[in-house]
Amino acid sequence: MAIEDVYDKKAKKTYVYEVEYQYDPAIKNTRKKRKILGHRDPETGEIKPNRPRKKKVAVTANDKDVLEMAKTIERKHYGATYYLHSVAKNEKIIDALKESFPEHYEQLLQLAYYLVMAPTNSMRQFESWAKSHYLPYDSANKLTSQRISDLFKQVDEEGIQRFFDLRMKQTKAKEYLYYDTTSISSYSKTLPYAQYGYNKEDDKLPQINLGVIFSEQTRLPIMYRYLSGNIPDNKTITWLLSLLDNMSKESIKLVMDRGFYSQDNIKALIHHGIGFVMGAKSNLSYVKAAIETVRDEISDVENYSTVYKLAGKRVKTDYFKPESGNGHYPIYVYAYYNRDQAVDQEHQWNVELQKRYKELQSGELKVGFEKDYKNYFTQIEEDGQITYEYNRENIAAHKRNFGYFILISSYKKDIWELLSLYRNKDLIEDAFHNLKDRLNMRRLRVSSESGLEGKLFVQFVALILQSYIKHALDETELNEEYTQADFLASLNRIDILTHTKYGATIGETTIAQKLLYSKTGISYPE
Repeated sequence: MAIEDVYDKKAKKTYVYEVEYQYDPAIKNTRKKRKILGHRDPETGEIKPNRPRKKKVAVTANDKDVLEMAKTIERKHYGATYYLHSVAKNEKIIDALKESFPEHYEQLLQLAYYLVMAPTNSMRQFESWAKSHYLPYDSANKLTSQRISDLFKQVDEEGIQRFFDLRMKQTKAKEYLYYDTTSISSYSKTLPYAQYGYNKEDDKLPQINLGVIFSEQTRLPIMYRYLSGNIPDNKTITWLLSLLDNMSKESIKLVMDRGFYSQDNIKALIHHGIGFVMGAKSNLSYVKAAIETVRDEISDVENYSTVYKLAGKRVKTDYFKPESGNGHYPIYVYAYYNRDQAVDQEHQWNVELQKRYKELQSGELKVGFEKDYKNYFTQIEEDGQITYEYNRENIAAHKRNFGYFILISSYKKDIWELLSLYRNKDLIEDAFHNLKDRLNMRRLRVSSESGLEGKLFVQFVALILQSYIKHALDETELNEEYTQADFLASLNRIDILTHTKYGATIGETTIAQKLLYSKTGISYPE
C-alpha cells in the first residue's frame, strides 16, 4: 500500500491516490489499483476530499405530479408592459380613456402598449404577440385582426374630444403649450383628407397634416387633429383656436415656429386674448426696423450670453394696431445675433451668387431663381454684347441681416428665458420622430376615414407613453446608455409565471432592472 501524488495540468491540482500493487498470475506481472483520496492543499500540504458526485435519484410518484404541473405553467414577458401600464396609471391616461371610451378603453390601451413594444408590426400580428406578453386585461385574448378593425370604427369624435378635454384639464394654469404640425403620407386614394401638398418627408404621395399640442411642464402630448394635406401651417391657426374653445383664453400661451407666422394669425391671437411666442423672418418691415434700432449695440458685452454663445436684445414695436386705429397692441421683437452664423451665411450666399452669375453669363438660367437674377445683378450692353455685373447695393442690403434670429411675443420677458422657452419646442420634433420611426407612422395604410380615426387615436395614446419614456431617459441621463428600444428590452426580460391553480409569480428582477424603474419614476414589480 502506498500514497501517490499526480499533478493534473488542466485542473491545476495535485490529486492524491492510495495505490495497491497485486500479483496477477494470468499475466505473470503485478497490477496497480488506485483509489482517489482527494487533492493536496498547495499551502498546507493537507489532503482535502474532492466534491462528492451527485447520485441519481429515482423519480417518485409525487415528483411526476410536480413535473406534470410544471408543464401547465404559462410564462410571459412581463416587465415592459407592467412599466407602460404603470405610466398610464400615474399620468391618468387610464382614467381619461375609461371616461371617454368606457366600453373599449381596455382594448385601446393594450393596442397602444403593443405599438410601443412592437412598432414595426402590423395590427394583424397583435394576436400572436399577445400570446407571449403580459397584458393587464383579459380582453386582449379577443382582439383578432377583424375585431381591431371594428374597434377602430367605434372611436368617434365625441369620445376623442372628451379625452382631449380631460388631458387639457391636467395642464397647469400658467404653462405654455407647444404647437406644431407634420405630414403623414398615405397610400389610400379614397381618404378625403389625403391631399397633395408640401410634404415634409419629400414623398410623392398624398398626405394628411397632423397638428399636435404639447405640455411645457409634463413634456407630453395633450391633443392632436388631422387636417387636409394641402393646408399650409399658417392656415391652421383658425382650427387651433376652435380646438381650444373649451379653455379660458387668458390661460392659453402658445409657442410656435415661424412657419405659422402671418399678420392675420397674429391679429387673430391678439383678438382672442391668447398669449404667444412665435418665430418670424428678419425681412419683415417692422422686424427690419427693430433690428436697425439694436444693430449698433447688440454686440456689446452686456448683451452677450456665454450660455447660448450669441447676443440678444428686446425691442417693443407698435406695428400691430386694432381695427379702430387707436393705439397699438403691445408686441415685442426679440432679436438674437450670432456672428459665427453670419459668417457662415455670407459664405453660402456668396457661393450661390457666383452660381447665378455663371448661369447668366452662359445663358443657362435655372427655373426658380428669377428673383435672384433680377435683384442681385445688373445687365450691361456694350457694342451689341450683353454682360452682367453684381448689384452691390442690393447684395449689401440683403447681407445686413445675416446672423439674426427673430422671435416675436405678446409677453415682455427676459430675453434668454424666452429663447430657452422657444428652444424647448424641439420636444415636438422628438415626438414626430417617435411617431414616424418608433411607432411606424410614416405612411398610413387605412382606407376609410372611420378606420383612420381609431388608428390615429391609438397611435396618439402610444405617443404619450413614448414621450414619457423619452423624457425620463433624458432627465436621468439614462439615454447615454439606453435607447428606448434597449430600455424596454431590458425590462421585458422579467417574466411572469402563471398557474391556473396556484396563481402568478413574478420572475427575478435584477438590481439593474430595479434601478431602471426607480430612476424613471415607476415602482418596480414585486
